[in-house]
Amino acid sequence: MLGVVERDAVVVVGMPVVAPLGQRAGCVPDAWRAVLARRHELGPSARGPLADVSFALPVGCHEVVGTLVPPAAAHVPEGMAAAFLPAGRYVHLVHDGRLATIAESFDRIAAWAASRRLRLGTRRLDVGYRADGVPAVHDLYVDVLG
Repeated sequence: MLGVVERDAVVVVGMPVVAPLGQRAGCVPDAWRAVLARRHELGPSARGPLADVSFALPVGCHEVVGTLVPPAAAHVPEGMAAAFLPAGRYVHLVHDGRLATIAESFDRIAAWAASRRLRLGTRRLDVGYRADGVPAVHDLYVDVLG
């Protein structure tokens, strides 16, 4: 189901990925392995859900894969990064399919927003990854501007 929701501010703490779009796929699995190997360094916030936050750039993407935490609980170990998502309006879609088709779900969000004349930003949040790699339902969000 697609819709606009209000979200509180959140932070994803984990490993950064900065890559041209064509090279992103090769970098993300390494970042996830590093996060899972070092998740214990996140302290109490390590129990939060696993998430990926990304920001579109003109020539690629910048993202952080890691653990979703409230801003007040954010602890960033050396070599990791934090991505802040402000409180606000986001288009939300529950993705209940293969991991490989999440990009198609983000495309659905964009088409739905365009049909309603909503202007989207570049912030994307994907919550629902699992440490054991078992497929799971993902909550997808894209920020609404204005």
